[in-house]
Amino acid sequence: MKIAIALTGRSHLLNVSRSLIEIGHEVTFYTCIPKSRCKRFGLPAENVVSLFPLLGWLFIYRKIKTMWLREMILSWLDYLVDSCVAWILRPCDVFIGASTVVVKSSVVAKNKYNATVICDCGTKHVLEQNKILSQIPSARRIAYSVIKRELKNYKFADYITVPSFHSMETFLKHGIPQSKLFRNPYGVDISLFGPTMKPAPDQSYDVIIIGTWRYIKGVDLLSKVCTDMGLNLLHVGGQFANCPFPNTPLFTHVPPVDEKELTNYYAKAKVFVLPSRAEGLALVLAQAVVSGLPVVYSKDTGGHDIKKLIEPKGDFMFEMESFSEESLKACIEKALMAYQNQPDGVPRNYTVPQKLEKLTWTAYGQRYETLFDKLIHE
Repeated sequence: MKIAIALTGRSHLLNVSRSLIEIGHEVTFYTCIPKSRCKRFGLPAENVVSLFPLLGWLFIYRKIKTMWLREMILSWLDYLVDSCVAWILRPCDVFIGASTVVVKSSVVAKNKYNATVICDCGTKHVLEQNKILSQIPSARRIAYSVIKRELKNYKFADYITVPSFHSMETFLKHGIPQSKLFRNPYGVDISLFGPTMKPAPDQSYDVIIIGTWRYIKGVDLLSKVCTDMGLNLLHVGGQFANCPFPNTPLFTHVPPVDEKELTNYYAKAKVFVLPSRAEGLALVLAQAVVSGLPVVYSKDTGGHDIKKLIEPKGDFMFEMESFSEESLKACIEKALMAYQNQPDGVPRNYTVPQKLEKLTWTAYGQRYETLFDKLIHE
């Protein structure tokens, strides 16, 4: 099949492209990042159509701390990428696009090439995301222009892909028929991640969280609990200007690093915690599982889907019963106890290799094949 995949940056869709190429599909990856960067992540340059020479300068939005201006430039970038892809799109049988981006290009794919349009949504229904943010006094709501684009894409697409059960439930709640939804949990690059050794006591952090420091990740709750419990926390990732990072000795911040370096940080921590309010399926949660860390997560992270896939040996995945300080504290205590029970001198590992294969990007691509087979026989 000829498959076109379009988005502004890289995200999980680059891994999707790579896995579909390995299966044997003819994939074209439309993006605003350079071909050289795609190649660094294993995607052949010949499969990439990069808009970086034309639009790359707009990535300046990442350096801007004024939130309304940052969001406005990102919205422009998404709009321009969509317009360019619509103009240059090559013939394709299937068009997969990021839910925040592909409005015009989806129409071109369907009307010009009779392609099946798949809207890729990495989290909850956009109206559910906005509802959650509206309940956090310090958080900014999603821009109306973004909501409008997403709703258009949901309606126009033939299928909507989501990574977890809880994401799917929010679409069903808003009237999207189940026949239009395709659940496919994300994968992990197991060439980059694997069981880690327990860190030395004087060189370890009690808790690690990886990803952007923002309210929707539940970092306000996590900060309060870690402070109350006297736990030192390591954060690796970006920061939102309206969500300050705690300025105390218990908290350590490391700016974003390349994915291949993350394993070094997992190896420094006792447990991984992600009390997110809205997450499709957290890639970092899957990485932590593969790295052998006991993990704590909310019901809105996709942890349930990961646990169902790998059927772990031992009790090391702890889901919060409610989004509360009490529940988070109880789960962290259980995770730290699981850490203490891990043997010294051997790699930390709760997974069985055969089960772990279900958590790879290759397995993700193979699950996509079931949808493609359905398209062929329709």
